[in-house]
Amino acid sequence: MKKNKPKKNFRKSQGIGPQVSIQETFSSPVRQMAFAAAMRLAEEREQRGERRVAESIYSQLLDQCPGRNEPAIRLLNSFILRGEFETARVQAYRVAALFRNDAEVLVEVARFFQQAGEPEKALELLDETLQRPDFKDRHIMLRATANAYLEQGRTEQAVGLFKQALELCDSDVSILFGLARADRKNSGADVLERLLALCKADTARPEEVPVMHFALAYLYEGRDNDRYFHHLKLGNEGLALDHRQEIERLQKRREMICAHATAEFFQSFAPRSPDCPSPVFIVGPPRSGTTLVEQILNAHPETRGVGESIAFVAAINRVLQEEREAADILSWSPARIEPCLERLERYFFDHRRIPEEARNFTVIDKGIENLDFVGLILLTWPDARIVRMKRHPLDTILSCYHQYFVNGRNTFFNLEALAHFFVNYHQTMDYWEQLFPDRVLAVEYEQLVQDQEAVTRRLLEFCRLPWNDACLQFHRQVSTVLTASNLQVRKPLYARSVARWAPFEKELAPAIRILERDLDLSFTTSAQT
Repeated sequence: MKKNKPKKNFRKSQGIGPQVSIQETFSSPVRQMAFAAAMRLAEEREQRGERRVAESIYSQLLDQCPGRNEPAIRLLNSFILRGEFETARVQAYRVAALFRNDAEVLVEVARFFQQAGEPEKALELLDETLQRPDFKDRHIMLRATANAYLEQGRTEQAVGLFKQALELCDSDVSILFGLARADRKNSGADVLERLLALCKADTARPEEVPVMHFALAYLYEGRDNDRYFHHLKLGNEGLALDHRQEIERLQKRREMICAHATAEFFQSFAPRSPDCPSPVFIVGPPRSGTTLVEQILNAHPETRGVGESIAFVAAINRVLQEEREAADILSWSPARIEPCLERLERYFFDHRRIPEEARNFTVIDKGIENLDFVGLILLTWPDARIVRMKRHPLDTILSCYHQYFVNGRNTFFNLEALAHFFVNYHQTMDYWEQLFPDRVLAVEYEQLVQDQEAVTRRLLEFCRLPWNDACLQFHRQVSTVLTASNLQVRKPLYARSVARWAPFEKELAPAIRILERDLDLSFTTSAQT
């Protein structure tokens, strides 16, 4: 069968690009610059947290260069990260029509529907594209469909589609990466041979090289520690962006919280009586067990899990827009915050990711973004519960370093950045737990996997839920999971991920130095802290 040639590197093929006119804000002057320079400017604004400015630049680029797909994809992903699913939906339909023959765009649109809680619509788009005889990049759509099936736990169908895609393009690194994840036992040797050949030939596109190294790391995991970490490091180095601005933002926010959101501050608010049962918010770093706890609670008949809905982020953005304000709501005066709390609750439950029926159940919401909004959550729902995940810091950091994230967290493909993020998370949650000891429950991952029933009973009691045996069999009723834990949570609990860091103490030294300095911890492989 004739093999498709890999597509040219998107970034390299554009070069400097055409000249465009960019106005960052209404009061800013119009600037003439090259397309590539405008893309870099928008990316810098994103890194600073100025998403609306970045979105404006991407939108201008899309209008002036309608044939370029990168601004369209970046704009869609920015709306998703802000929790603006309705705006993202409009953008998804728009770019799907503009780029109906562009596999890269259609894959991102399908991913949006999955994130929006509509996996059937994602599969419909992918299947419709595959039915078109004129569509050229079938291997990309087969790969995307395989990933969609994998997120639904349909591993056998996913593996079959990955193999079909490989028949059409045997040099597609992302297909090999998918097989490395889904079928290491049966396909690992063949995938490893193909990846090593690509490595030696040095023919992979620049954006494929990190994916190739992550795939090789996964294949060497548990078999060759030196090669495993070597490829893990190369994969992360190929993706990492400067993390200093994001870490500085997190630190400044924590300082604001400690200075402004004091016990006296919270006591100045009048008692509220929310209209719906108060949600449970799970807070934790990536790879700390948040998905596991969400699935345990979601197995209870009186709950409704909504995954990483970003519904509260969207509610906050909506209030900020109505108030014509950009500052953190928690930094406002109590007199200004109080009238907004009812709207925050209403907008949360009005969000598309929160089903109508959920108003009569306990909603279980998880996500890394929840860390930023614990104080505001506790004001919006005076009876809300916060589940704080705790896992050994080095196991958490290694697991993040091991993971090829595809959700734009490129500032954390770095051991030092991960350590700084963990320190900030730990110190921020320490503050909230001390301030609200009855509303924040710390759940230790290690205790959960060692004594599932005891920890589950404590968890349910904290969430004011009666005991139900289904919570012990959570893995039997998992549907679509969009996080990196989508394969693990479909299995019974296991403890083999505990103390995974121990063989890599030397390699983890950059993170260990920061953790020992900032959290006064001590790490040795013989006595783990």
